[in-house]
Amino acid sequence: MKSSRFESVLDECLTRLDAGESLDKCLQEHPQHAAELNALLGVARSVQALPPPPINRRQYQAGISLMLSRAKARPQPELTGAQRWQQLLGQFFRPALTGGLALAGVAFLAIWVYSLSNRVTTTAATALAEPTVLPATDAAEIAILSETTSAEQALPAELPPPNVTVLEAAAEPTPAPAPTELSLLANPTIALPAIPAPTSAATAGMTGPASSGPAASCNTAYFFEPAPAGCPRFPAQLADAAVQQFEHGRMIWLPNGDLSGGALIYVLYDNGMYDVFVDEWQSGDVELDETLVVPAGFFQPVRGFGLVWREQPGVKNALGWALAPETGQELTWQDAQPTELEAVRYLQLADATILRLSHAQQAGLWEAVP
Repeated sequence: MKSSRFESVLDECLTRLDAGESLDKCLQEHPQHAAELNALLGVARSVQALPPPPINRRQYQAGISLMLSRAKARPQPELTGAQRWQQLLGQFFRPALTGGLALAGVAFLAIWVYSLSNRVTTTAATALAEPTVLPATDAAEIAILSETTSAEQALPAELPPPNVTVLEAAAEPTPAPAPTELSLLANPTIALPAIPAPTSAATAGMTGPASSGPAASCNTAYFFEPAPAGCPRFPAQLADAAVQQFEHGRMIWLPNGDLSGGALIYVLYDNGMYDVFVDEWQSGDVELDETLVVPAGFFQPVRGFGLVWREQPGVKNALGWALAPETGQELTWQDAQPTELEAVRYLQLADATILRLSHAQQAGLWEAVP
């Protein structure tokens, strides 16, 4: 679907929201754009689909530009006469008041420092100008002490033995008790939150092959062994998918991948990263770019694969040319119970290879399950 059509849908929803209408009705009438409308208008989805529904980046940027242009076009409220005078006086007096307070503070500090230094100088000058005079009585006592010292008698030849007092030995101090050794907890237990059971909304209308038998704490089992930790979100699903190999990765088309009837296109790169896009190609749209010169031995992707390959930024340069035309395959896929850290989806290709696709912090990683 073209960007001009999405912008008209977004403009229609904005107009209906301004009129007081609920966003849910607009989302129901345009399910193919529910993810972009939810992200732009800040309304949570009624049913959370994992992995999180991807957002078309081109339409998302176009929606942001449209909303900004509508916001700029709205007329600004006109100020009254009193508000204009208040704004004018505030712009004039605020700098003057701030500067006056700063100057007053500096002047007060200078006066205080000057008065303190003047007080210290006056006290020192007074102390030097008034010397202390000893009274006559003190002078006479000093003369008598001097004469007594000069006429001091000689010390005796032998000094009397000193009086030595023998102290009893102090009692030995009582040793302090040995510190009690702390006991360590063995195998501390950390209580983890229980994983909620699959909701009926997520598994409604889903059918799949019989599982090999659920685990003791799970309502269903994974379709492969050894099973990963945790429980699956719903039974394994079968899908008539399409796969195409490229120079540096592959593309996978998965119908009903968003759990609401919409098809998803996974782009798996050789570096272990992946992107996922909503398949927007419709019958009657351009299948390929006839102006491109395809090197010998390579192929240009067509239809949904070609639309993503040509228009999504970076996909064409990262994947390169296709090595062969796309082929139809019957895939088995299943989601793990979501956690706060990541959402995981397992895909089994026709050659029995099982891929693990994890989505966490807006980054997609994939790997082959050994």
